[in-house]
Amino acid sequence: MKTKGFSANAIKSKGAASLICGLLLLTAFQITEKHTRQRMASESPVVASPSTRTSADNRNPRWSEAYGKLPLSFVENQGQSAKEVRFVSHGTGYELFLTPQEVVLALPPTVPRDLSPRHRTAYIRALRKARQKPGLLTAIRLHLESANPEPQVTGTNPLPGRVNYFIGNDPKKWHTGVPTYAGVKYTGIYPGVDLVFYGAQRSLEYDFVVAPGANPRAIALKVDGAQKVRSNSHGDLVLSVAGGAVMLQKPAVYQNVKGERREIAARYVVAGGITFAVGTYDHSQPLIIDPVLNYSTYLGGTADDFGFSIAVDSLGDAFVAGQTLSTDFPAGTHGAVSPAPTTNSGVSFVAELDPTGTSLLYSTYLAGTSTNASEGAFGIAVDPSGKIYVTGLTFATDFPTTSNAFNTGPLTVNPNGTAFVTKLDPAASGTASLLYSTYLAGTGGDFGNAIAADAVGNAYIAGFTDSTDFPTKNAFQAAPSNSVGTAFLTRIDTTQSGAASLIYSTFLGGNGANEAVFLFFGDEAFGVAADSSHNAYLVGETSSTDSSFTTGTAYQTTPPVANTSSSVFLSRIDTGLVGSNSLIYSTYLAGSTEDLGIAIALGPNNVAYLTGTTSSLDFPFPGATTGAFDTTGGPLGKAFVTLVDTTKSGANSLLYSTYLGGTGSDTGFGIRADADGNAYVAGGTGSTDFPTTPGAFQITLANPNGDAFVTKLNPGGNGAADLVYSSFFGGSGNGANPDEAFGIALDAQNNAYITGQTFSTDFPVFSPLSTGGTLSGPSDAFVAKLTLIPTLAVTPSSLDFGVQPVGVTSLPQTVTLTNNTSDPIPFASSNLAVNGSNAADFASPSNTCGSSIAAGASCTVSVTFTPSVAAAESATLVITVMITDAGVTTSQSFNVSLSGSGSASAPGVGLSPTSLSFGGQLLTTTSAAQTVTLTNTGTSALTINSIAASGDFGETSTGSSACPISPATLAAGANCTISVTFAPTTIGARTGTLTITNNAGGSPHAVPLTGTGWDFTLTPAPSSVSVRHGQSVTFNVTMTPAGGFNQAVALACSGEPKKSTCTVAPTSVTASDGTTPQTAVVTVTTKGLIVPPPTAPTPPISIRQIVPLVLALVLLLMLFTVTRLRTRLGMVTAILIMLALAGCGTYNGTKKGTTNLTITGTSGGVTKTVTVALTVT
Repeated sequence: MKTKGFSANAIKSKGAASLICGLLLLTAFQITEKHTRQRMASESPVVASPSTRTSADNRNPRWSEAYGKLPLSFVENQGQSAKEVRFVSHGTGYELFLTPQEVVLALPPTVPRDLSPRHRTAYIRALRKARQKPGLLTAIRLHLESANPEPQVTGTNPLPGRVNYFIGNDPKKWHTGVPTYAGVKYTGIYPGVDLVFYGAQRSLEYDFVVAPGANPRAIALKVDGAQKVRSNSHGDLVLSVAGGAVMLQKPAVYQNVKGERREIAARYVVAGGITFAVGTYDHSQPLIIDPVLNYSTYLGGTADDFGFSIAVDSLGDAFVAGQTLSTDFPAGTHGAVSPAPTTNSGVSFVAELDPTGTSLLYSTYLAGTSTNASEGAFGIAVDPSGKIYVTGLTFATDFPTTSNAFNTGPLTVNPNGTAFVTKLDPAASGTASLLYSTYLAGTGGDFGNAIAADAVGNAYIAGFTDSTDFPTKNAFQAAPSNSVGTAFLTRIDTTQSGAASLIYSTFLGGNGANEAVFLFFGDEAFGVAADSSHNAYLVGETSSTDSSFTTGTAYQTTPPVANTSSSVFLSRIDTGLVGSNSLIYSTYLAGSTEDLGIAIALGPNNVAYLTGTTSSLDFPFPGATTGAFDTTGGPLGKAFVTLVDTTKSGANSLLYSTYLGGTGSDTGFGIRADADGNAYVAGGTGSTDFPTTPGAFQITLANPNGDAFVTKLNPGGNGAADLVYSSFFGGSGNGANPDEAFGIALDAQNNAYITGQTFSTDFPVFSPLSTGGTLSGPSDAFVAKLTLIPTLAVTPSSLDFGVQPVGVTSLPQTVTLTNNTSDPIPFASSNLAVNGSNAADFASPSNTCGSSIAAGASCTVSVTFTPSVAAAESATLVITVMITDAGVTTSQSFNVSLSGSGSASAPGVGLSPTSLSFGGQLLTTTSAAQTVTLTNTGTSALTINSIAASGDFGETSTGSSACPISPATLAAGANCTISVTFAPTTIGARTGTLTITNNAGGSPHAVPLTGTGWDFTLTPAPSSVSVRHGQSVTFNVTMTPAGGFNQAVALACSGEPKKSTCTVAPTSVTASDGTTPQTAVVTVTTKGLIVPPPTAPTPPISIRQIVPLVLALVLLLMLFTVTRLRTRLGMVTAILIMLALAGCGTYNGTKKGTTNLTITGTSGGVTKTVTVALTVT
């Protein structure tokens, strides 16, 4: 039963007062059965978002292990909870308490928080102002009415992990080595009825198992804590609670008879309480009422909200530090809310996962018991012996400390919060695992952001302090340099006791000149690393502008004058020296706008590797390092990777610096370096064009608000070649918040481990072999292990054939193999195997891989399903290949989960053809229709819910052969047709899908569609010509094909002036290869004034000849009437002139001037034109 719940937006801003992230914990309370979810998935249409499919279908790093498959655990109560509780289950965003007669679900209240490194200081300040307002907790109680008051409640299937509760300052109240179980069984809760709780893929499930002859009507539940209980139209129960609703889905009931699962009709009955009304069933067989209580919230593992930091030991165990919600049992027996537990603002946690990610080896809570206290672990480190070091923030006055601590407490008051440092031994049992724990504090407010450890038990802590009395020793700065807070560095020897354990401690900061403008604090250290000589390397953000904490060897002793906001600082401190001698190297790293340093690591020769974010367009100092991957900044902020050698001076100390990002906002939150000098960076990006590498796990931004990213960079100064591997890592989000990775670690094989926070329902937090869960709450923490090496990408990781008629072969589904290595991968059909209990019903009839898969190439493997029984079936397709990496060839196997169900009576879908190719089509035109025939190959009516074509393709289904749309059906054995057309909108290869959503197995069914967008252009050369009248001129016109256009183009010329001609030769051109431009010659011929020959073969007919002759004849007739000699001489002269004019007839020539010629190219109904200016002189 999917839970309907709450949603909230997280609001982030730079102002301390306004920076509070609203976090409303969504609860999912689901009653259905685990097989019901599989059945629903097969019967319901599954529509994949293109962005997420793209991200899932281009996976390059292999998920080395099955992270996210940690079993759900039930912790035995040994005093850490109320005495009536038998077992506790810590889920993310909820706590479940099992008592003999009651199941209690505790739902935490809204807690505003944003503890990301960038906003941590502002949040802490805002939290201090809100300390007085306690939260409220919602508790829903399911009371087992008239049940056995003393059932036998036992844990089943013990798990290897044990839990420690270090709560408060009194060791007598600590509970260590508490066992965990995979299930809990209530034996005889009702006569003949057992109640079993267990976990499956982090889903909390429970069964009522009714023995033969027992009465299921005896089962009755009473709900306390819900304001209203009602049944909706689907048969689900809706429990109204403060701020939202919890939904219990309609129950599913079944019996297993002779190996076949038989569903039994059932429903809830709400009449004062809740009972189950069960239809007719075989009373001689056991009856199983199997609901599912499904929680998919913050972290797909333990009850953790945020994963802030991660470390890995030499064995490959991952250690995660962060913050989790309370585990205290809610007070009160009735009502929707009760006073909040004393630690509801969050407690610190440390968790250890084995190298496979399937076992939680160690889990420790670090918390005080002060009213409304709050803790958070921000940094974690592990030393070579496997000891864990943690730092963070606590508001508790009785935080658990050890007798050997520098400051054991308890504190009288702690209104502003203090830093803490804790050392743990995960191999020890009980209180022995807490080796060292101390407050690190003044009275003004302090918190530890990062921690490093060396091989001899020293811890190096960096953070922020508002205290003037923060403990110092051998300090570079014994007092704060400003009144608005500074960074600090502290070295503690955890093998010493009391005051002797404080080896070195100093303030570190400047004048805080820009504090009021931007940061609201002076200086803060976010990252720390340490070498074997007790040197500590710090990175952070500063609003200071002076040179009081820089050295003469600095790359920048002061930030640019234009920078009035914040700068990165890097400092190296020798904690074995005293006073001013201890500051070995310290520099600003600043551009002209805003810069923030967040994480630091040490590479070969102790070169410092830094990352963070910058809005400065001049941060990487273009020209200072040669061959940087990216030298173009972004005003919204880009991540950066910078290498500094603190043994050098000035410009020589900057070895490499590059931006890392796109046109959105990008931040690097974690960085590590391997022995070869490669940088591994994790963070968050809002850029759709964030740089990714071919075959990466996720090549598109799935969440418009931002996804996590993981990048491997070789800072070799080779430009684009420096990018070894880069991928997005996230889901599609909740419409308001980004997914981000806050920490990264490396193991000995350079596998990358990342942790962070996601708001996405489709975040890839589980193993690729899992379908994953749904996000019920506002956010999840996550932990993932990836191998960032080129390999074979196999997608998808599972195929579901849905319901298929028994004995009828399904349509083939395909698995795509992509070779992301630099060498061919040999391939043969023998590389494929189908394993599992139902292997015979799944087959791989064909593939397109040939004898090898070329480097960078892809091929497909087809899989079909032919059920032999009317039941759910499953198998595994195993693909085994030999992969060569760095000259070493190894055998690697990739698994694809196969599932489907057989049915004695079910519809089926056959499609012919199974794909359509439209070839080339000119832009702005529509192709002739092609037809797909859909046949109901099953034995019952087919219901078609929708038909749609994506991309540049359109579909219609009309006429007597049209496909019926629901509620109409297509009878068994009948067929219908769908017409598809192609109208390309852009040049080049175009793809789409014809998708038919229906009630048959494998729905939605898809027909791949392909086509090519064609176009052509005409180009004259030159674009203007001139010619003297009576002469000719020629010029060229070139037809250039685009998208592989290979059709004939008819050419014509028009617009020539009168008394001229314009011709094109040839009159048609064709680029047969689709790429080579074709040229034609355009000739324009003009005419001039031409005198006729001496004897004309025909009488003159020109008007210019007739008029003078007529006038001459008139004058001749008048001549005989004139008597004056002078007049007669004049008339004779005129007659002669007229005769002369009549004898000089002419032909007209081309008129002088400029006109535009139009050259036209026509093909397939598309006409393109160009003009050429023609000047006649």
